[in-house]
Amino acid sequence: MRAQLLGFPTALGMPRVVSEEGPAALRRIGLVQALEHVLEVTDLGDMPVIRPEAGEGVGRLLQKVIVTARRQASVFAAAYTADSLPITLGGDHTTSLGTALALTRLGLPFDVVWLDAHGDFNTPITSPSGHPHGMVLALLAGLTPYLAQAVPPWRLHLWGVRDLDPGERSLLEALGVDVRDVAATRAEWPGLLRAVSRDVLVQAPRRRHAGAVPDHRKNRLTGRKFRQETGRQIL
Repeated sequence: MRAQLLGFPTALGMPRVVSEEGPAALRRIGLVQALEHVLEVTDLGDMPVIRPEAGEGVGRLLQKVIVTARRQASVFAAAYTADSLPITLGGDHTTSLGTALALTRLGLPFDVVWLDAHGDFNTPITSPSGHPHGMVLALLAGLTPYLAQAVPPWRLHLWGVRDLDPGERSLLEALGVDVRDVAATRAEWPGLLRAVSRDVLVQAPRRRHAGAVPDHRKNRLTGRKFRQETGRQIL
């Protein structure tokens, strides 16, 4: 299998320009070298991403997010081969949209396993902040007028969750999405959360933490177990 890395230095999803530094930071701490221990790696470089402008409303930001995600999907789809593993380096959470859209465009079945302390299942109506960063899964599920459904709710798995907004909690329950807190995730997948951001594991401010380079052998075994038990691929 060959990993295809695409840097996606976006800050469209939330007003923190530091998000744009994500791809460079991940390369700097040795992600490429770590992946090369288990996979052949092709680094596609960074994709140019438009920046948010001061005072833009959520509707305009979501339009930019979707346009940019479709461009990202086109890059992945054009480079895809049968042994490809597309990996996007972001960026805020909207980084994930283009990867999912690429797999959908290619007709590949997949599930989304979302390892995060938060649900990111808000819509413009339920979101307390109005940031697209917290709407990614709702966008993929087709709950907004900005994007047709790319991933049905039963293919979404939110693991390591500890903090849900009231509106997204109601949506998740109504749609029967697989949501597991940290304890349930650890019980089902021992060791899975050891290599994940501390934001998932401990009560902390809403910020990302740069963790150690993960043990990819353990992650590879975990992914294999998921495929064996569900018969589905994971994103």
